[in-house]
Amino acid sequence: MIREIHPLLSYEIKDGNLIASGPMSPFTAAQEITKELGIKFDHLARVWYEDSRMLQINDGGSPSGYDHLIAVYPHSNVIQFAYFIDMGTEYMPIALYFDDNEDELTISPYYLNFKFILKPTEEELIDMFKSMVEHEEYYMSYNYKELKKGHVKESHVNGK
Repeated sequence: MIREIHPLLSYEIKDGNLIASGPMSPFTAAQEITKELGIKFDHLARVWYEDSRMLQINDGGSPSGYDHLIAVYPHSNVIQFAYFIDMGTEYMPIALYFDDNEDELTISPYYLNFKFILKPTEEELIDMFKSMVEHEEYYMSYNYKELKKGHVKESHVNGK
């Protein structure tokens, strides 16, 4: 089902602050959708599916090019995942997942009612999130922990 999940953000210390940067469209989409949902994020990952029709619509005879993104916010003893699609001019929430509720997923009604060519099942989504919990390298930049260790101020990518 999933071919690859990889982090999109890189980090650096600038003027004593931990600063994240990443590709403009996914970064902006994550900032906007997390603001709408009232949540925070420190990491952003892209999901690539083995079947290119997954979570796409028929766009003139071929699959659209929607981007599958996951905003991640590890806090306290819980990791929060917000899965959404960047559709170019719009964003669609797919699901929210908290790793302390391993088998519970909040799925967006927009997603449930939208006519994609292919959709992952709820079980497949939960398996993806569980895999991300086990493999933080799927969403966390290689240098994040080292930079965070020496960083005093708490900051979040979306400024919350």
